[in-house]
Amino acid sequence: MQQGYGVYEHAHVTTADRGRLLLMLYEGAINFLREAERRMRGGEEVKARTFQGRAFRIITELMNTLNHEVGGEIASNLHRLYTFMLHHLSEGNLRKDPQHFDDVARLLTVLHDAFAQAVTMVARPTTSTHRKVMAGVA
Repeated sequence: MQQGYGVYEHAHVTTADRGRLLLMLYEGAINFLREAERRMRGGEEVKARTFQGRAFRIITELMNTLNHEVGGEIASNLHRLYTFMLHHLSEGNLRKDPQHFDDVARLLTVLHDAFAQAVTMVARPTTSTHRKVMAGVA
């Protein structure tokens, strides 16, 4: 059963558009941080670090794929925010403080929700475009 799920997940990721893929990355990082927080609170420091490390790698990837030429100020601001998140996660790991994981998960949730709205808006056709498509013009 697990193998079938893995095939489904692989197909789901490889066929996702860029917006959906970004949302999936945010969701993955948030889930890993929630698990890291839970494990740290439960005294499972090694497991907590494993999950924190996975979230750390996702955030690093998000930061490395920013296009500063196209994104301009938004990309610069995201870069600074991702840098803060990575620093905060490292600090939480050193201090063994699960609150740091929660802090970053909450920030990622805000970004996820904002990008989810943007993806929905981009995917939704405008009224004039919709009319043209329905009329067979576009």
